[in-house]
Amino acid sequence: MKSLFIFSLCFAISTLLGAYDFFAEDFVPPGEIYPMLLLIQEDQQLISAELQLSNPEGDVISQTQFFPYPLEGYPGLWVALLGLGPGIDPGMKVLDAQVELQDGQIYFRKRLMVTQRDFDIQFVKLDDKLTQIRSEPSPRKTQEYRQRWSVISSFNFEDVYHEEALTSPLTGDYIVTTPYGARRTYEYNDGSQSDTLHWGLDWAAPLGTAVYSVAAGRVRLAQEMLVTGNTLMIEHLPGVYSIYYHLDTLEVQQDQLVSAGMELGTMGESGLATGSHLHWEIRVSKVAVDPGYYLDHTLLDKEWIISRLNGTN
Repeated sequence: MKSLFIFSLCFAISTLLGAYDFFAEDFVPPGEIYPMLLLIQEDQQLISAELQLSNPEGDVISQTQFFPYPLEGYPGLWVALLGLGPGIDPGMKVLDAQVELQDGQIYFRKRLMVTQRDFDIQFVKLDDKLTQIRSEPSPRKTQEYRQRWSVISSFNFEDVYHEEALTSPLTGDYIVTTPYGARRTYEYNDGSQSDTLHWGLDWAAPLGTAVYSVAAGRVRLAQEMLVTGNTLMIEHLPGVYSIYYHLDTLEVQQDQLVSAGMELGTMGESGLATGSHLHWEIRVSKVAVDPGYYLDHTLLDKEWIISRLNGTN
């Protein structure tokens, strides 16, 4: 993230003055991860720490938890990674942190400016089969949606597997058929329509093209599903997941540890797919961020962390 202004503490109410510091940014565009640091004194025991973003009316937009980050010289360091999705409106928002320590509580608030970003518009015409998959009620579809949501809602505090930039899930030639954040309209076989946002990237390549893990992590779901087809979800940091839909084959299993660049399976057109392609998402505390951005930017920037803790830009 490109920083425009850094602060140490804007506003907080606490019974523990001097026992902590917050570090964060003032600006963020949709599609990025917003990091915040919490540094507490070594003799303080943290019980819970949550961060949430709301609009000025008080409606919660995104929320997450802090997790302990092992950094030499800073034993009391905790990090929160907040996802900013493609549907968030630009403008001033309110950031709140609530921290409970053994000896008291900290309440922190600051303003955060979400900047403007433009997204593509796309129309997709569905045949009879795909219209049925998307539009008709199905107990299986509902159950599988809840299962996927349960996975990306989980937050495993100790699972720090990967901090660097991501590697590409594909090699060789492919076509980007739908970009992140596209405003997509589905046209059904009866002429009716429904609108949605595209939460990831769609990359088209021949059936059977190898698909690779974009980072080290642990497989949290590996299963065939009605809408998303052969589906993989891999956790890389607490609450940070890469997601792969519509695969033809799965080469890994649930709970398996994977490394960056490891083959996960092959591209297909299973589930709600109009052709052979990979739908790839990155979710951060349930919110879809821009996968392409993190091919060139770290998920968690250790240099940024050290510079903020040392008071440098």
